[in-house]
Amino acid sequence: MWWFLAPLDATAGIVRVPLDAATISDAVGLAVVGDVIEIDGSAGPFTETVFVDKSLVIVGTNNVEWHPVDPTHGALWVDSTSAVVSLSTVVLDATNLSRRLVHLVKGELTLTDVTLRGGVAPDDGGAILAGNRSANVLTVADCVFEDHRAPGVGGAIAVVNGSLTVERTTFARCNARDGGAIHVDGSEAVTMSDVGFDRSVATDRGGALNLRTTGAVDLQRALFANGSAGGNRGGGAIYVEGPSTTEVSQSVFLSNHATNGGAEGGGAVHLRGTTGTFADNLWCTNDSASNGGALAVRGGSMSVSHDVFLENDAATSGGAVFASGGTTTLTHVSILGGTTQNVGSAIRGAAPVTFRDGFVGFHTVVQVATSSQNAGDVTVGTSGWWQNAGGNWDGDTTNDGGHVTTNPMITPSPGTCDRESVRPALGSPLIRAASDGQTMGALEGPSGSDDDHDGFYAPQDCDDTNAAVHPGAAEVVANGIDDDCDGIELCYRDLDQDTNGESENATVPSTDLDCDDRFESDNHLDLCPGHDDYVDADADGVPDGCDPCPLDWFNDSDFDGTCDTDDLCHGEDDRLDTDGDGTPNGCDTCDAPTDTDHDGVQDDCDTCPGEDDTIDTDGDGRPDGCDPCPQDLLDDSDGDGVCDADDLCPDHNDNVDSDGDGQPNDCDPCPQDAPDDTDGDGVCDADDVCLAGDDGVDTDGDGTPDA
Repeated sequence: MWWFLAPLDATAGIVRVPLDAATISDAVGLAVVGDVIEIDGSAGPFTETVFVDKSLVIVGTNNVEWHPVDPTHGALWVDSTSAVVSLSTVVLDATNLSRRLVHLVKGELTLTDVTLRGGVAPDDGGAILAGNRSANVLTVADCVFEDHRAPGVGGAIAVVNGSLTVERTTFARCNARDGGAIHVDGSEAVTMSDVGFDRSVATDRGGALNLRTTGAVDLQRALFANGSAGGNRGGGAIYVEGPSTTEVSQSVFLSNHATNGGAEGGGAVHLRGTTGTFADNLWCTNDSASNGGALAVRGGSMSVSHDVFLENDAATSGGAVFASGGTTTLTHVSILGGTTQNVGSAIRGAAPVTFRDGFVGFHTVVQVATSSQNAGDVTVGTSGWWQNAGGNWDGDTTNDGGHVTTNPMITPSPGTCDRESVRPALGSPLIRAASDGQTMGALEGPSGSDDDHDGFYAPQDCDDTNAAVHPGAAEVVANGIDDDCDGIELCYRDLDQDTNGESENATVPSTDLDCDDRFESDNHLDLCPGHDDYVDADADGVPDGCDPCPLDWFNDSDFDGTCDTDDLCHGEDDRLDTDGDGTPNGCDTCDAPTDTDHDGVQDDCDTCPGEDDTIDTDGDGRPDGCDPCPQDLLDDSDGDGVCDADDLCPDHNDNVDSDGDGQPNDCDPCPQDAPDDTDGDGVCDADDVCLAGDDGVDTDGDGTPDA
């Protein structure tokens, strides 16, 4: 229900480690604002410290292990007022290394699906320290914190003057002086939901949380188990001090301890000077060595409604609740089976406490259930009381009347921490007996109507007109109905946000029952999980994200594994290429298995056997080894047996040379005369009348040259 990650910005560049950059730090140097750094865990483990001063998304793949060796700076150091940094899907492990893992000096940092182990701080914040700056924003979601410690504050996380949001995250075995798991000091908001704390230890205050803030604190659906605080201020799970507004709802406090016998108490929670609103919480087997086995209030204003307290113990007073200073109002609260060695096995008031429309019962110790230190400190009215061995309230308690003291028809289940065990059965005198017409105590009893005859009564049966709808019914996915009356509908999970759910077995919860919000779908018809079903470039009905040939409607019509758009030999198998020449057999006219002259041309297509077909100097298509004129593209154009490049008399027969002077007749001015014209008078020697004289000079014109 919470394991999805927000999609990455499609416009962001990606720098891969180690493909594009050898180290994460190198990748940060290459990246620009808004880029994604993708770390391949198979190249790890990584040991470097990464300093970030720009907005980046850092994502791990293939099980990234990051074990920082720098004892001062840890794994990640964010330091820029403009930096918005996200880190996801990595393991940060400092086990046996004695160092903090993350330091947010300035900026905004979000951790998603990160496991952090073994952080040890020299002072505050064993895993994460968010520095003293109100504009800092730290968000933690879907993370795991294990075995962190700090000698100062915040065994896992310490935030000073910055806001903190924690969602769907667990903390185990974290310890510090104050705030075994988390410490927040400042004026910014603190928001937590769906979180778990186990075996958190503070040597002073706030076993899991120490909140000294003037900002708003909102805590929903949390589990605090086996926490302890050993100092004077107590708060085995939570300590809050300051004029903040603290709201805690739908949470469970189980077996937390305030161990200092002289302390102010609060086995689970100690509120000091704050305005608190607690609703729909469950408190079981918490204990204090002094006051307030579950809850101690000192100053401020406290309102508790529809909470259930089971088997809490205070060594001094107030087995469940102790109030000293401020005002405390308990409305529709059920307190059962508490113990104390002094007074008030359920409630002890040393300041104004009002208990109304609740139920107190099954206290077996001899101490009075409700005790007022001074006359009028505690006022009780219109509530149910049953089997309180030491009496319901003492003489200093103001009684407004309207009580029910007959059998409430409640059957406790000791040792089970079962909230439902305090719900009265049909016919209980507590039903509709409260001042507001509801049931006395934390849980509404059945009204007596079962109109659909399914054995469940309103209001627990959230639809008394439909017998298929009742607590414990099988939840039908995406039918728009809260079948089991838990306030939640199941929807098909739609991680790629294309409105189609990816699988009938993958679901997410919906509180509005409509299955049309982000990551929700009313169907499981996703054709291509992880991709948008409606992006189909070739319109073949297969989304591009799952289409092996996204640009080709026919895909691979000859089934050779090559898309038609890329197919070299249509209708044939491109994978078959016996001779390895890059042309598939089906379209290869030269497929002989031999190449005798090793020129890369198969014998059945060899133009010049025994010679290299790839050498063709004149580019005439005939390899040089078989070309009579390898330097001459036209070869012998006049057919006289002489290559054009060597031809003495182009377009004529070089082989006819009557006078043997080396000049073919057709290009010889004196083809019958080897000497040609030795006296240079323009008359061939064979015809020369006056050798060595100029036959062209005949003054008397008698036909005999003058010379």
